[in-house]
Amino acid sequence: MRIKSCMEINVSNLASNYQLLKEICPNNEALFMVKANAYGHGMVPIVKFAYFELGIKEFGCASIGEALRLREEIPNGEFEVYVFSDVNLDLQEAADIYLNNRIIPVLSNESNLKYFLEQEDFRYFPLCLKFNTGMNRLGLRLDRVDEVVKLIKASGRKSIYHLMSHFSSSSLSMIKNKRNLAQKENWRDLKSQLTAAGIEIDKSSLANSGAIEQKVGLEETHVRPGLMMYGPTSLLPQYSHLSCWEGKLISRLETTFINSFKVDRGTPIGYGATPCPTDGVV
Repeated sequence: MRIKSCMEINVSNLASNYQLLKEICPNNEALFMVKANAYGHGMVPIVKFAYFELGIKEFGCASIGEALRLREEIPNGEFEVYVFSDVNLDLQEAADIYLNNRIIPVLSNESNLKYFLEQEDFRYFPLCLKFNTGMNRLGLRLDRVDEVVKLIKASGRKSIYHLMSHFSSSSLSMIKNKRNLAQKENWRDLKSQLTAAGIEIDKSSLANSGAIEQKVGLEETHVRPGLMMYGPTSLLPQYSHLSCWEGKLISRLETTFINSFKVDRGTPIGYGATPCPTDGVV
């Protein structure tokens, strides 16, 4: 079936989606999420087009393997690559990959932060921190902000290169959902604590696709569009009226059926002679 299946990618629609994104948030830089092979669309060709044709200069991956592939496949690309999840920073081999290929790990726990700050090789490397404001998946704890500040200052640093967090419920209303409201408040408190402690924040991002669609988080330097760049809305149908997104799908799948036939309810089909629950088509 793979021989007779083809997914067609329309890069013109990707360009159109990016133009629409810039109309929504003209004052923000885009950190384009291309994790999971660019959501199944082909990470390398998507990034090549986004960088060389659209001028996007920052990309987000899930793993160090994805990020390294981008560096290897696009050696002349002068763009930033972030690793958000599987950073493997405690492995010397991984640390060397970050250092030698300017791949930025997004630090989301204290053990990785301590390792990063203690290594002389990382002394002048960008410090990117992700805090948990309510997603409860990855992120430094809000009740440990003071300890994080101490670690940063003890290393001789005075700033965070990129500060991040992530909404858990941006598919719902950003102005009424209690969890979203709590996360926004936690984010404001976090930034206030850091700046009050004398830590400068060079870049910051909070808005994922659903938040961008509702124009939330645009006061930060960056937005992190993911699903929306490939076309679909991130909002649940009952909240679609809150979205300003009119993206175009960039992919189209063509395939071939081996066979099809009508069946009556109760007709036994396949292993175990499982009866069909209704009249229909197999």
